[in-house]
Amino acid sequence: MLCVILIFRSTNNREKKWLGFALIVNLLGYSYSGTRTATLMIVAGILLYCLSTIFERRTLVFLIYALAVFTLLMVMPFQNAITYRIRSTFEGTKDASAAIRDYDRHEVQPYIQAHPLGGGIFTSGGEGNKYNRGHYLEYLQADSGYLKILAEQGAIGLALLLIFYFLLMRHGYYKFFRVRDPQIRTYYIGLLVLMFTLLVAQYAQMAIAQYPVVLYFYGTLVIFIKLADFDKSDQPVQTKTNLIQ
Repeated sequence: MLCVILIFRSTNNREKKWLGFALIVNLLGYSYSGTRTATLMIVAGILLYCLSTIFERRTLVFLIYALAVFTLLMVMPFQNAITYRIRSTFEGTKDASAAIRDYDRHEVQPYIQAHPLGGGIFTSGGEGNKYNRGHYLEYLQADSGYLKILAEQGAIGLALLLIFYFLLMRHGYYKFFRVRDPQIRTYYIGLLVLMFTLLVAQYAQMAIAQYPVVLYFYGTLVIFIKLADFDKSDQPVQTKTNLIQ
């Protein structure tokens, strides 16, 4: 999604070529992985980008292209393993792995409700079996990053985490609507979409905690704070009127 946004908003043709190459590599990795979470990440990223830049005329063009590609994938008569996996994301069907995840979540609900502070750090999944053998959560395969936090740190820990995520997104949007340099605005919206897709992925997988994704996440936090320092103060403030292109 970051590559797509930078390609769409960049004015440097050489930069677009390198971003296009990176996008192809990313799409190949995404398509052959078979994970439906990545499909949801792309859809969520496109929706957030369009809502965030709805006052820009070029956003309508971007949305038309995205809807055309999505419609083609959904209705084309010839399917292969990759396109079928993508389509299955929106068909509402559940495979065996999804059913097991739902069962595990229902099984652990009474424990979570009785422990508002959770069972403790590294008490579930692979870490639980390694560091806290014999714990009730030892064999819980949370899959979802939010469920893992909920089980280990309780509802209070999850609430603090969600507040933290909200503050990060809020800060990014605050800077996005106030910086003057168009290139820096592009970086802000690209990184906002990147972060939001990771937050969406956390629902189905422990996306942020894994390498190398966690490096992108922490890097985004630093850029959110420091990027505005490079804004050009001699440019006029961009409003909704002069942003429409």
